[in-house]
Amino acid sequence: MMFEQLTIGGWLSTNGCSVRSLVDREENHVTFIFGTTDRDFELSVDVDTLREMLRLGGAALDAFSTHSGDRQ
Repeated sequence: MMFEQLTIGGWLSTNGCSVRSLVDREENHVTFIFGTTDRDFELSVDVDTLREMLRLGGAALDAFSTHSGDRQ
């Protein structure tokens, strides 16, 4: 299946939202499902994008840890 680099633009904001994931090894994608089955948002990313999200997410978590350590 061929897609453009970004198929749709949008935003999502969460606050303690449930998240599930589905791995599609055949298509090399992971889909994250935010929310409940009657009100959900799905984000499907390829493996390279997932790696970058995890790299950036790890750096963001480190920044939170460093910031909270400064306040103690």
